[in-house]
Amino acid sequence: MRVALVDDEDEPRAVLREHLRHCEDELDVVLHTEEFSSGEQLLQDYRPTHDLIFLDVQMSGLDGFETAQRIRNLDAEVIIIFVTHLASHAIRGYEVGAMNYLVKPVQRFPFTHEVRRALQQLDRRASPSIMLSTTEGTARVELASVVHLESDRHRIAVHCLDRRYELTGTMKSFEAELGPEGFYRINHGYLVNLRHVIGVDGGLCLLRSGARLQISRSRRRAFMEALATHLQDTA
Repeated sequence: MRVALVDDEDEPRAVLREHLRHCEDELDVVLHTEEFSSGEQLLQDYRPTHDLIFLDVQMSGLDGFETAQRIRNLDAEVIIIFVTHLASHAIRGYEVGAMNYLVKPVQRFPFTHEVRRALQQLDRRASPSIMLSTTEGTARVELASVVHLESDRHRIAVHCLDRRYELTGTMKSFEAELGPEGFYRINHGYLVNLRHVIGVDGGLCLLRSGARLQISRSRRRAFMEALATHLQDTA
Protein backbone atom coordinates (compact mmCIF):
# COMPACT_ATOMS: atom_id res chain seq x y z
CA MET A 1 0.00 0.00 0.00
CA ARG A 2 1.28 3.46 -0.94
CA VAL A 3 0.87 5.96 1.90
CA ALA A 4 1.32 9.75 2.01
CA LEU A 5 1.91 11.63 5.28
CA VAL A 6 1.04 15.32 5.00
CA ASP A 7 1.80 17.65 7.91
CA ASP A 8 3.65 20.98 8.12
CA GLU A 9 5.34 19.93 11.36
CA ASP A 10 8.17 17.40 11.55
CA GLU A 11 7.30 15.79 14.89
CA PRO A 12 3.74 14.64 14.03
CA ARG A 13 5.05 13.16 10.77
CA ALA A 14 7.75 11.32 12.70
CA VAL A 15 5.09 9.84 15.03
CA LEU A 16 3.04 8.56 12.08
CA ARG A 17 6.16 7.26 10.39
CA GLU A 18 6.99 5.19 13.48
CA HIS A 19 3.42 3.89 13.67
CA LEU A 20 3.68 2.76 10.04
CA ARG A 21 6.79 0.75 10.84
CA HIS A 22 4.88 -1.12 13.54
CA CYS A 23 1.97 -1.65 11.13
CA GLU A 24 4.26 -3.40 8.65
CA ASP A 25 5.20 -5.97 11.31
CA GLU A 26 1.78 -6.32 12.92
CA LEU A 27 -0.24 -6.47 9.68
CA ASP A 28 2.42 -8.22 7.59
CA VAL A 29 2.22 -5.65 4.82
CA VAL A 30 4.70 -3.55 2.87
CA LEU A 31 3.97 0.18 3.10
CA HIS A 32 5.64 2.57 0.66
CA THR A 33 5.62 5.98 2.33
CA GLU A 34 6.11 9.52 1.04
CA GLU A 35 6.12 12.62 3.25
CA PHE A 36 4.93 16.13 2.41
CA SER A 37 5.31 19.28 4.51
CA SER A 38 2.33 21.13 3.01
CA GLY A 39 -0.80 20.69 0.97
CA GLU A 40 0.84 22.66 -1.82
CA GLN A 41 3.76 20.22 -1.96
CA LEU A 42 1.39 17.25 -2.18
CA LEU A 43 -0.64 18.88 -4.96
CA GLN A 44 2.34 19.98 -7.02
CA ASP A 45 2.35 17.70 -10.08
CA TYR A 46 -0.11 15.46 -8.21
CA ARG A 47 -0.48 11.97 -9.59
CA PRO A 48 -3.09 9.58 -8.19
CA THR A 49 -0.62 6.91 -7.13
CA HIS A 50 -1.35 6.91 -3.38
CA ASP A 51 -3.74 4.45 -1.80
CA LEU A 52 -3.98 6.24 1.56
CA ILE A 53 -3.30 9.81 2.67
CA PHE A 54 -2.98 10.92 6.30
CA LEU A 55 -3.76 14.63 6.02
CA ASP A 56 -3.27 17.23 8.73
CA VAL A 57 -6.18 19.66 9.00
CA GLN A 58 -4.47 22.78 10.35
CA MET A 59 -1.58 23.71 8.07
CA SER A 60 -0.19 27.02 6.94
CA GLY A 61 -1.16 27.88 3.38
CA LEU A 62 -3.73 25.36 2.14
CA ASP A 63 -5.44 23.65 5.05
CA GLY A 64 -6.33 19.97 4.98
CA PHE A 65 -9.90 20.45 3.81
CA GLU A 66 -9.02 22.61 0.81
CA THR A 67 -6.18 20.23 -0.06
CA ALA A 68 -8.60 17.28 0.07
CA GLN A 69 -11.13 19.07 -2.15
CA ARG A 70 -8.48 19.64 -4.81
CA ILE A 71 -7.34 16.03 -4.57
CA ARG A 72 -10.90 14.83 -5.14
CA ASN A 73 -11.00 16.65 -8.48
CA LEU A 74 -8.30 14.27 -9.68
CA ASP A 75 -8.65 11.20 -7.49
CA ALA A 76 -12.01 9.95 -6.28
CA GLU A 77 -10.57 6.68 -4.99
CA VAL A 78 -7.69 7.53 -2.65
CA ILE A 79 -8.52 6.93 1.02
CA ILE A 80 -8.18 10.08 3.13
CA ILE A 81 -7.84 10.10 6.91
CA PHE A 82 -7.64 13.50 8.57
CA VAL A 83 -5.33 14.15 11.51
CA THR A 84 -6.47 16.97 13.79
CA HIS A 85 -6.30 18.43 17.30
CA LEU A 86 -10.09 18.91 17.33
CA ALA A 87 -12.63 16.11 16.87
CA SER A 88 -15.17 18.76 15.80
CA HIS A 89 -13.32 19.02 12.48
CA ALA A 90 -14.45 15.49 11.58
CA ILE A 91 -17.82 16.55 10.17
CA ARG A 92 -16.23 18.64 7.41
CA GLY A 93 -14.06 15.68 6.54
CA TYR A 94 -17.03 13.64 5.39
CA GLU A 95 -17.83 16.31 2.80
CA VAL A 96 -14.78 15.17 0.82
CA GLY A 97 -15.34 11.48 1.44
CA ALA A 98 -12.76 11.02 4.20
CA MET A 99 -12.81 7.54 5.71
CA ASN A 100 -12.19 8.79 9.25
CA TYR A 101 -10.10 11.11 11.41
CA LEU A 102 -7.48 10.70 14.13
CA VAL A 103 -6.92 13.08 17.01
CA LYS A 104 -3.41 14.31 17.85
CA PRO A 105 -1.30 13.08 19.47
CA VAL A 106 -2.09 9.99 17.42
CA GLN A 107 -1.94 6.76 19.41
CA ARG A 108 -0.67 3.53 17.88
CA PHE A 109 -3.77 1.37 18.41
CA PRO A 110 -6.32 3.61 16.59
CA PHE A 111 -3.75 4.31 13.89
CA THR A 112 -3.18 0.60 13.24
CA HIS A 113 -6.94 0.06 13.24
CA GLU A 114 -7.39 2.65 10.47
CA VAL A 115 -4.57 1.19 8.38
CA ARG A 116 -6.20 -2.24 8.71
CA ARG A 117 -9.55 -0.79 7.59
CA ALA A 118 -7.88 0.89 4.61
CA LEU A 119 -6.31 -2.40 3.54
CA GLN A 120 -9.69 -4.13 3.77
CA GLN A 121 -11.33 -1.39 1.72
CA LEU A 122 -8.68 -1.68 -0.98
CA ASP A 123 -9.19 -5.45 -1.11
CA ARG A 124 -12.95 -5.04 -1.50
CA ARG A 125 -12.60 -2.35 -4.12
CA ALA A 126 -10.15 -4.00 -6.52
CA SER A 127 -11.96 -2.53 -9.51
CA PRO A 128 -10.08 -1.66 -12.71
CA SER A 129 -9.30 1.98 -13.34
CA ILE A 130 -7.62 4.15 -15.94
CA MET A 131 -5.19 7.04 -15.64
CA LEU A 132 -6.19 10.12 -17.65
CA SER A 133 -3.81 12.99 -18.40
CA THR A 134 -6.42 15.76 -18.26
CA THR A 135 -6.20 19.52 -18.53
CA GLU A 136 -6.25 19.64 -14.68
CA GLY A 137 -3.63 16.93 -14.11
CA THR A 138 -3.51 13.15 -13.98
CA ALA A 139 -6.79 11.65 -12.82
CA ARG A 140 -7.52 8.09 -11.71
CA VAL A 141 -10.99 7.05 -12.89
CA GLU A 142 -12.81 3.79 -12.25
CA LEU A 143 -13.81 2.17 -15.53
CA ALA A 144 -17.20 1.33 -14.05
CA SER A 145 -17.98 5.05 -13.79
CA VAL A 146 -17.11 5.80 -17.44
CA VAL A 147 -20.26 5.95 -19.61
CA HIS A 148 -18.74 6.83 -22.97
CA LEU A 149 -15.87 8.58 -24.73
CA GLU A 150 -16.33 11.18 -27.44
CA SER A 151 -13.69 12.32 -29.91
CA ASP A 152 -13.31 15.53 -31.90
CA ARG A 153 -10.12 15.19 -33.92
CA HIS A 154 -7.44 14.82 -31.23
CA ARG A 155 -9.62 16.04 -28.37
CA ILE A 156 -11.21 13.34 -26.20
CA ALA A 157 -14.05 13.89 -23.75
CA VAL A 158 -14.53 11.14 -21.17
CA HIS A 159 -18.11 11.22 -19.90
CA CYS A 160 -18.52 9.67 -16.45
CA LEU A 161 -21.57 9.22 -14.25
CA ASP A 162 -20.70 12.27 -12.16
CA ARG A 163 -18.38 14.42 -14.27
CA ARG A 164 -16.51 14.88 -17.55
CA TYR A 165 -12.78 14.87 -18.30
CA GLU A 166 -11.09 16.45 -21.32
CA LEU A 167 -7.73 15.44 -22.73
CA THR A 168 -5.65 15.05 -25.86
CA GLY A 169 -5.48 11.63 -27.49
CA THR A 170 -6.87 9.35 -30.16
CA MET A 171 -9.97 7.20 -30.08
CA LYS A 172 -7.98 4.39 -31.67
CA SER A 173 -5.64 4.15 -28.66
CA PHE A 174 -8.54 4.19 -26.20
CA GLU A 175 -10.36 1.54 -28.22
CA ALA A 176 -7.31 -0.72 -28.02
CA GLU A 177 -6.98 -0.19 -24.25
CA LEU A 178 -10.65 -0.34 -23.29
CA GLY A 179 -12.01 -2.84 -25.79
CA PRO A 180 -11.03 -5.82 -23.60
CA GLU A 181 -12.74 -4.07 -20.64
CA GLY A 182 -16.22 -4.09 -22.19
CA PHE A 183 -16.15 -0.93 -24.32
CA TYR A 184 -17.32 -0.87 -27.93
CA ARG A 185 -16.83 1.75 -30.65
CA ILE A 186 -20.25 2.39 -32.19
CA ASN A 187 -19.01 4.91 -34.75
CA HIS A 188 -16.00 7.05 -35.58
CA GLY A 189 -16.58 9.44 -32.68
CA TYR A 190 -18.04 7.35 -29.84
CA LEU A 191 -16.74 4.54 -27.63
CA VAL A 192 -19.38 3.28 -25.19
CA ASN A 193 -19.19 1.25 -22.00
CA LEU A 194 -21.51 -1.70 -22.64
CA ARG A 195 -22.47 -1.91 -18.96
CA HIS A 196 -24.17 1.49 -19.29
CA VAL A 197 -26.15 0.68 -22.47
CA ILE A 198 -29.85 0.50 -21.56
CA GLY A 199 -31.29 0.04 -25.03
CA VAL A 200 -31.16 0.57 -28.77
CA ASP A 201 -33.73 2.73 -30.56
CA GLY A 202 -33.38 2.37 -34.30
CA GLY A 203 -29.93 3.65 -35.05
CA LEU A 204 -29.39 5.17 -31.60
CA CYS A 205 -27.56 3.72 -28.61
CA LEU A 206 -29.32 4.70 -25.37
CA LEU A 207 -27.09 5.18 -22.34
CA ARG A 208 -27.79 5.30 -18.62
CA SER A 209 -26.68 8.94 -18.56
CA GLY A 210 -29.50 9.90 -20.93
CA ALA A 211 -27.21 10.25 -23.94
CA ARG A 212 -28.53 9.00 -27.30
CA LEU A 213 -25.61 8.28 -29.64
CA GLN A 214 -25.68 7.41 -33.33
CA ILE A 215 -24.60 3.87 -34.29
CA SER A 216 -22.95 3.70 -37.70
CA ARG A 217 -24.55 1.30 -40.18
CA SER A 218 -21.29 -0.55 -40.74
CA ARG A 219 -20.86 -1.25 -37.02
CA ARG A 220 -24.47 -1.89 -36.02
CA ARG A 221 -24.53 -5.67 -36.45
CA ALA A 222 -21.21 -6.24 -34.68
CA PHE A 223 -22.30 -3.87 -31.90
CA MET A 224 -25.56 -5.77 -31.35
CA GLU A 225 -23.61 -9.03 -31.16
CA ALA A 226 -21.14 -7.53 -28.66
CA LEU A 227 -24.00 -6.16 -26.56
CA ALA A 228 -25.79 -9.54 -26.57
CA THR A 229 -22.58 -11.30 -25.49
CA HIS A 230 -22.05 -8.76 -22.72
CA LEU A 231 -25.59 -9.23 -21.41
CA GLN A 232 -25.18 -13.01 -21.39
CA ASP A 233 -21.85 -12.76 -19.51
CA THR A 234 -23.34 -10.48 -16.85
CA ALA A 235 -26.69 -12.26 -16.46
